[in-house]
Amino acid sequence: MKIKEITLRPLAVFTFSFYAVSCFLCHASGTVRVSAGLACLLFFALSLSLRIAPRRDKSLGSLRRRRAWGALAAIAAGAVLSAAVSYFAFDVYMGKINQYDGQTVTFTGTVTETVWTAPYNSRFVVKTASLTGGRSVKLLVSAPAAPSLGDSVECTAIISSLDAEDESELSDGILLFAEASEIKPAGESTFDIEVAASKLNLRLSSVLEQKLGERRGGLASALLLGNRRELSAEIRRDFRRLGISHLLALSGLHLTVICAAVGKLTKPLGKKARLAASAVTVVFYMFLTGLSPSVTRAGIMMLMLIAASLARRRGDSFTNLGIAAMLISAVNPFASLDVGLQLSVAAVFAILLVSSGKFSVFSDQNASGNAIAAPRRVLRGILKSVGITVSVLLMTLPLMWYYFGSLAVMSPFTTLLFSPVVSVILVSALITVILSPSTILSYLPAALCSAACGAAERLSSYLSDLSDILLPLGGTLCAILCTAVCVLFAVFALSRRKIRLVSGILCAAAAFALCISSAVGVKAAPPGAALSLATSSSGDAITVVSGGKAYVIDIGNGYSGSLYPALQTAEKSVCGETEILVLTHFHTAHVSTLSRLLASFKVREVAVPSVLKADELASLNETASAFGAKLTLYDFKDSLSMGDAHVSIAEPLFIKRSVQPVVRIDISAEGEDFVYLGASYPEACLDPDIPRGAAVCLGSHGPKYKKKWASYALPDAGLIVSLGYAQDFAPERAGTADRIILEPKGS
Repeated sequence: MKIKEITLRPLAVFTFSFYAVSCFLCHASGTVRVSAGLACLLFFALSLSLRIAPRRDKSLGSLRRRRAWGALAAIAAGAVLSAAVSYFAFDVYMGKINQYDGQTVTFTGTVTETVWTAPYNSRFVVKTASLTGGRSVKLLVSAPAAPSLGDSVECTAIISSLDAEDESELSDGILLFAEASEIKPAGESTFDIEVAASKLNLRLSSVLEQKLGERRGGLASALLLGNRRELSAEIRRDFRRLGISHLLALSGLHLTVICAAVGKLTKPLGKKARLAASAVTVVFYMFLTGLSPSVTRAGIMMLMLIAASLARRRGDSFTNLGIAAMLISAVNPFASLDVGLQLSVAAVFAILLVSSGKFSVFSDQNASGNAIAAPRRVLRGILKSVGITVSVLLMTLPLMWYYFGSLAVMSPFTTLLFSPVVSVILVSALITVILSPSTILSYLPAALCSAACGAAERLSSYLSDLSDILLPLGGTLCAILCTAVCVLFAVFALSRRKIRLVSGILCAAAAFALCISSAVGVKAAPPGAALSLATSSSGDAITVVSGGKAYVIDIGNGYSGSLYPALQTAEKSVCGETEILVLTHFHTAHVSTLSRLLASFKVREVAVPSVLKADELASLNETASAFGAKLTLYDFKDSLSMGDAHVSIAEPLFIKRSVQPVVRIDISAEGEDFVYLGASYPEACLDPDIPRGAAVCLGSHGPKYKKKWASYALPDAGLIVSLGYAQDFAPERAGTADRIILEPKGS
């Protein structure tokens, strides 16, 4: 693709610039957005003045190039200006909505989604127009009662505004949070297409679960309908570790397969009827799956291609992609926060770049224009699939670095391996749903779908169990290399033959350097340990990263509050898994909590105290074995080895006034010491005997520490950090750090 070809796509340049700026502005403040708009207004005026200014250079080629670049600059500046104005208008609208922040108001609305329900509380989404005087707005409501989907309710609640940290809610169009004290019915519910689509989605999902079973039906529902409520945590974990989570996110692949199936069924009706049926299917599928950003992007692109075909025009995929991204961002500016949409746009852009390049190895014709032989055509088809998969990987590298901090090294292989299986599941699940009224007719497609789901589940579980399949992308060097690979790949796809060769070589070299630097960074990590501290209402947890591996120590009351962030920290560091999960004691809640944690995160080993009872060990061993983890015992008097760190855990004490056990944990690495003191440690030992210069952490729960005790009991501590409520009564030297580095002295 040359610069001339780009200038022939002014709408594509405009829309892509609009979306790219939206991804930046959605994270910025209102002042930055206004400043960006004014700067772009000046740049737009400057580019226009330079475009119409007389030039001394009379060269026709030079004049055309300058005009082309000037046109691109003017289009891009106009797009940035439009995006800034769009966000400014949305900020004005949000200012009117945020006037309710902190107020207690009563509003009526329709329940459009049930997030979760529990005996003591529930969360659901309400769409109401009573707060804005006509325009519908969505609120995330927390209430003691649990209404049903589609109910019309009246809520009395305290309203609070959301900020940019609540990205998942904002990207879904939810703008306010409501803590409801009272909720009651508000008459008969009115028809709402969003509610009707959600009810149909749940009904079709239940059909698949009845035909295939809960586990396999949950996978089929997630792939066909985007309903992940019954999708098992193990499949989520395995797909994430294999780099194929994008197959679970509804996008162009799912729409293409479904529309292809509809096209086959309606082929006897003629071309126009087939295209019309495809268009209806796309719109229906978009609403059925909740108008998620990635599906909406794919649906808009497909509708444009169908319209072009009906009008006997040649559609431009680059322009269609840009228009889809711009429309989504214009309707809901915070949709740009959606990671799935960002990955989807980047991936499709990479596919279009590769498809537009005239690669002879991907062509079905030889240099003379004749068709090549079938075996070579199959080989080139395989090479094309591999090339597209690698291209998508290269283009999305910066996003992988920014959001996930790791890269699945098996992603190109697993994508090619699982894509046909996913296609089989999609088609067979669709036929199963269509033929579900007849048990006999739906038996064969249901059996095929069940077999494909079972194969995907077993294969993903086996491959996910392999070690070191995630490559860490941490640090500044990895950020630079990820960006360089992405830019060089774009240059490779857009440039001419000579530059393409150079940029391709540089891209391969940068990708190789990225892999080497990441691998070397893990293997040649400096001696010592990095400690991350997490706390919640259920206790504390420590993540230890040392010797190229991650370890987690649980100091809670058996629940998963602090363990989830601790295991997430372990997953994002080193090789994407936890080597050992250490339980300092046993609580009955550990039995159910451990199963959820092991299903969501990859843990190689679970270490528990040897003083546990036989029935407790049996329950933990059964849970660990079910998820492929090894259960080992340790003694309180012995030291646990965690890479370069040595860990000693004192036997916990339990008192009535403490939420969690009174426990002391000593961690030493390369001459430096860290000591964790349980929340009620003063009652266990008035003189804790802290090593000189050690970092001391005060636990978060239980009877409060006294400043007087901490002052005389911790005189030799080099640093004192506190968790949770301990921050209120810690000594003046205390800090609130959540990460501590233990490394050789003098390094």
